[in-house]
Amino acid sequence: MFAAELGVSRQCAHRWVAPFSARKALRVLVDRSSPTASVPASLRREPVENQVIALRLRERRGQDWIGAELGVPARTVSTILRRREMPYLRHCDPLTGGADPGV
Repeated sequence: MFAAELGVSRQCAHRWVAPFSARKALRVLVDRSSPTASVPASLRREPVENQVIALRLRERRGQDWIGAELGVPARTVSTILRRREMPYLRHCDPLTGGADPGV
């Protein structure tokens, strides 16, 4: 009856219920996540952020180039640029997308 009400198969419902049936004494669904107390990589983020911003201002390059230069993932560079509210390259120079044609 439970599975039919949810619109799933009996086997699927059993997979959901079985772990909690084994702990009938608890009768509580407990959050079992265990986040880390700290993220060691974020403790030294200020120098890297300053390097990213300096390269962006000096070279006017994108996240892929900056990331390769500093050995930082491009996604991290993008996060830093957004956090520091740096404009997108396409906003700086719409015709070339930010790249200096003389480079």
